[in-house]
Amino acid sequence: MAAQAATPNDLVTLVVVRRLSIVSALVASATVVAGLTAFSLDPAEFSLSSVALITVGFLMSTIVLVAGFLLVRAPWGRWGLAGAAAAAMLLASTSSSWLVYVVYGLGAASIIGLGGPWVKFWVRQHPVPNAVNPTAVALSSFAPVAPLLIGLAAFDTSHWSHWLAASVGTGSSFMYSRGAPGALWLMRLAIPVTSAIAIWKSPMPPAVILVVAALAVSVLAWSPPAAKISSVPAPLLPPPRTPRKKQPDAP
Repeated sequence: MAAQAATPNDLVTLVVVRRLSIVSALVASATVVAGLTAFSLDPAEFSLSSVALITVGFLMSTIVLVAGFLLVRAPWGRWGLAGAAAAAMLLASTSSSWLVYVVYGLGAASIIGLGGPWVKFWVRQHPVPNAVNPTAVALSSFAPVAPLLIGLAAFDTSHWSHWLAASVGTGSSFMYSRGAPGALWLMRLAIPVTSAIAIWKSPMPPAVILVVAALAVSVLAWSPPAAKISSVPAPLLPPPRTPRKKQPDAP
């Protein structure tokens, strides 16, 4: 049966849903920025180094979520942005300034906008065919969240090992997502070593965050599915052509 042509009402609905989705993503992004600003102005017991790591990781993660929601129309982008707005509200709660109420207002508006039933007409409802295996996706997703997790684990301490672990985690994960040679071995060996040093210099119990993250990345990096995306398959060469018969010379 041939597909029915879109009616004017369907086109209007699509335009409205598209604009609501864009506005919701922008409001969620504004919530994150405002929440980080309030947190940076009054970080409670967090050290300046931890605040910087959290800010860098949170902003990178938000950019990835916005791209996933607006460009890919992925459900994880939708719920990830809602979670980012809620996390920004939680971070802003450490401050006692008036900016906290702005964050709460923006966060509530973004969560309502992203959680409404109208967004289901924007996000993709079916899985992507020939999608990358979940293990590779999880290892690639470690790049933007590594500074955030390490900043939370560092809490009230400041040490060069935290920045080293964040740089190695972000760099190796990004290289792995790009299929760079040796990136998987960096995730298998360099991340556990640098994370162990950062854990040693982090207070307990916040260091448990980094323990769980490093252990999860190490286990996934050594699993068989992680190597599938980094291995280059042998090219399929066409079969050799059958030589043509030599035509006899004309008399």
